[in-house]
Amino acid sequence: MVIRIPFNDKQELYKKLLSDLKKLGIPKNFNLILKDYSKRLLGRYNPNNKNLTLYIYPYKKDIYMYPYEELYKTFIHEVVHSIQHNNPSFIRVKGVMHNKEFCNIYDDLIQKSYDLRILKGG
Repeated sequence: MVIRIPFNDKQELYKKLLSDLKKLGIPKNFNLILKDYSKRLLGRYNPNNKNLTLYIYPYKKDIYMYPYEELYKTFIHEVVHSIQHNNPSFIRVKGVMHNKEFCNIYDDLIQKSYDLRILKGG
C-alpha cells in the first residue's frame, strides 16, 4: 500500500522536480507546467512550444498528488522527449514515440536517479 502525502503546494513540487533534474546534470530547456488532472494523461511534452506538462492528481478534486516517485518518473519520461526534440540530429519517425534511443536515455536517467538516491530502491 502506498501512502500519499500531500505537498504543501504546487510550487514546492515544481522546485523539487527542477532541483532533482539539476542533480542529474540535465539542462532545463522546457517550460514546466503543473496541472491538476487529466482523464487520460500523466504528462506531455509539446515540442512546438516546449511545454512539459505534468498532471499531478489521480482524481478530479483530489487533495493528494500522485506519489513523488511516480510523478518524477513521468517527469523524466517527458524530459527525455524534450532532450530528443532539442537535439538537432534527432529525426522523429512518424508513429514512433519511444525509439531505442529514447529507452536507453530514460533507463540511464532512472538508474542515475537511483544512484543519486533521488529514487529509493533500485
